[in-house]
Amino acid sequence: MAMIDFEDRAPARPLSWGEKLLATIVTVLSVYGIAATAWSLLT
Repeated sequence: MAMIDFEDRAPARPLSWGEKLLATIVTVLSVYGIAATAWSLLT
């Protein structure tokens, strides 16, 4: 009951360039954070 159904909340329209840019930035930052964490553990 606490579960959120993201399929119903997803926009029917395609993503705008701003939303794609935001998603790209979030992805790059998360990948960079994981890489930096792994690098600090390995060195």
